[in-house]
Amino acid sequence: MKNLILSCLLILSVSIANATPIKDWNSNSLEHVKNTYKNQPFLLILWSLDCPSCFKEFTALSKWLKKHSQHHVAIVSTDSIDMLPDVRDVINEYNLNNTDLWIYSKENPIKLRQSVDSKWFGELPRSYFFNKQHQSKAHSGALTDEQLNLWHTLISKTNTKKSSQTNIKRPN
Repeated sequence: MKNLILSCLLILSVSIANATPIKDWNSNSLEHVKNTYKNQPFLLILWSLDCPSCFKEFTALSKWLKKHSQHHVAIVSTDSIDMLPDVRDVINEYNLNNTDLWIYSKENPIKLRQSVDSKWFGELPRSYFFNKQHQSKAHSGALTDEQLNLWHTLISKTNTKKSSQTNIKRPN
């Protein structure tokens, strides 16, 4: 009986892991992400199953998100939609399933890439730090712990400034 219960729990956990929603990334998806995080900073990460450095980045990102789960992160796989099961496996392996997840749709990959950044040539991993006004700073190569922590510090300072300014009492 005990083995049956353990088997059922294992099957249930695998089913839940496979239920991680991964949306189709199309040429309008960046605008959708910006609208989702309106007036909020977020990190956009593009990666692929064929990118060894991406896995190094996921190790740092996973560790960082355990400490800073309040930050918004959108992760886009540049792999084709038919690679979805493998993409989902990697996302689950690195415990990144609580982020905003996407995979390239059937649109032309060059069009999808240019919808993110017309100056981007497709090197991976590629990341964009978006501030509250959604101005972005691009980064090619795997993000490090230091870069992620710096971004957290910058966001925290911005949020602290805003909250301290709203608490200032003005004379009547």
